[in-house]
Amino acid sequence: MLEAGVPANQYNQYFGCTSRSTMRGAFMFACQSQHIAVIRLLIVYGANKNSCGSCSTKYADRTLNIREYDHNYGWTNVHAIHLAMFFNNHEMFNELYSAEDSPNLFTDQYYSTLHLACLFEYPIEMIKKLLNDGANAGIRTDCCNQHVFGMPTTGYYADELTSNQEIQQLLLCERYRIMISKYYERRKRADEDSEKLRDDKSFQIFVKLLTGKSIKITTDDGESIQIIKEKIEEKTDISVLRQRVIWGGKELSDHRTIGHYSMSKGVTLHLTERLIGG
Repeated sequence: MLEAGVPANQYNQYFGCTSRSTMRGAFMFACQSQHIAVIRLLIVYGANKNSCGSCSTKYADRTLNIREYDHNYGWTNVHAIHLAMFFNNHEMFNELYSAEDSPNLFTDQYYSTLHLACLFEYPIEMIKKLLNDGANAGIRTDCCNQHVFGMPTTGYYADELTSNQEIQQLLLCERYRIMISKYYERRKRADEDSEKLRDDKSFQIFVKLLTGKSIKITTDDGESIQIIKEKIEEKTDISVLRQRVIWGGKELSDHRTIGHYSMSKGVTLHLTERLIGG
């Protein structure tokens, strides 16, 4: 079938109580069954190692020990690499792991591979590997400060999910290093924005939040939407990963600039929350 051109990542085409209703393709079924030979074959025929599938938050909590905090979503995405970690299947993990992508694959409420390595009590060597490959110890499981939306803060950092004191200390030091680095980056950016504003090289725009409150952002024509999102995060603690920035009824692309969209002083952008799950 694969040689005949059947997609390696195909979905069941029927709705109801089927694989389509839980958004799992052939590759995710192979990973769920831990069938290494099939996994390897599907990869040869183009299956994406970063594949994910949706399941209910109750299933994720009960079966995978992934406790999503907002059960109003109903569904969460789980990546293939996360199944390998849950099953403690090292052969499957090595087959799926990619230093470029795997450290920062997230479930809907932002359990990263690093969070799960701590939750499943993986050895410190694995934690160090994930850090060396780019895992971010400064990201919480809820990935934003929920009090912005009138909700209690419920997220956890990776160091708060392990009982291993050596790992806790390693991750805590890394988290503090990231926080200090971000603090100085923000100070530098604020100083640069103030200087540009004085020299009429920049202007201010507004961003309306989900709460109805608006914040001011200093920007210029050459600044990307990605930088705008980082500035929003600095002012609100809403992670860049969760942000969707809307203007004129359309979501703005991270790599595009303010100048590309022909924005001018005083325009209002609208911020909405990104929901990933099925």
